[in-house]
Amino acid sequence: KSTNGGTSWIQLGTLTTGTVTISAIAVSPANTNVIWTSKSGILYKTSDGGTTWSAISSAPTGTITDIVCHNTNANKAWITYSGFTSTNKVFQTSDQGNTWTNLSSSLPNIPVNCITIDKNENDALYIGTDAGVFFRDASLSAWEQFSDGLPNVIVTQLEIFYPGNKLRASTYGRGMWESDLFDVIPITLLSFGVTVQNNTKVKAEWSTATEINNDYFTIERSKDAVSFQQTGTVKGAGNSNTTINYTFYDKQPYKAGTSYYRIKQTDYDGKYEYSEIKSVC
Repeated sequence: KSTNGGTSWIQLGTLTTGTVTISAIAVSPANTNVIWTSKSGILYKTSDGGTTWSAISSAPTGTITDIVCHNTNANKAWITYSGFTSTNKVFQTSDQGNTWTNLSSSLPNIPVNCITIDKNENDALYIGTDAGVFFRDASLSAWEQFSDGLPNVIVTQLEIFYPGNKLRASTYGRGMWESDLFDVIPITLLSFGVTVQNNTKVKAEWSTATEINNDYFTIERSKDAVSFQQTGTVKGAGNSNTTINYTFYDKQPYKAGTSYYRIKQTDYDGKYEYSEIKSVC
């Protein structure tokens, strides 16, 4: 480890004897004392900044190609594997390596060479393989190919350029490529409607099938469907894969004529989207 830009280095313990090259290393942004590395197909972890290292015997066997850690949860990490064993591609731990969840299903049987995570989304993972890039987040049950415009090429490294919201990929023999990040839909809105209740208030009801980083909903009303004003807010579920029903009552609606309502959904990072507009008389 170097703390002065590489002028000098100190050794962080000893893994095994021999001269086999370390194939991957990752430091947890949530706790820099937690470091993962792999050597000779063995996964190691330290929780004290490198003073002592332990082999993680629970990790699947195989050639580990890359490791990535969760940005805020030191217990969570992912590892990728090379080779042509169809069940050994990507694995996730949520307890610092005591147990592992296999995320390999739906991937083609090709080597996975690298992995990176979008720190601003919900476990949004990008992997580079011998046949392009694939994406998956916590709302998806399967990997999606993310290689539009990319040649059919081996991807050797992935990095996210956050100022430009770009994913950058290095390839074997075809140079560097970049793409916009995967467009994660914050919520899946199943329904939205408004009704007058007892001629005194308006009831707004909506349902979501999934939610990703959903902070809150703002209910807005208008007399002309052009200029809207806020009438209330409802807290979102954050992240969810189950149907959630929401209700809000506007207890001081417009007294006459047609009223128009819409929902503004806001993410944790301040991004927002609007629903379609509904009307009542």
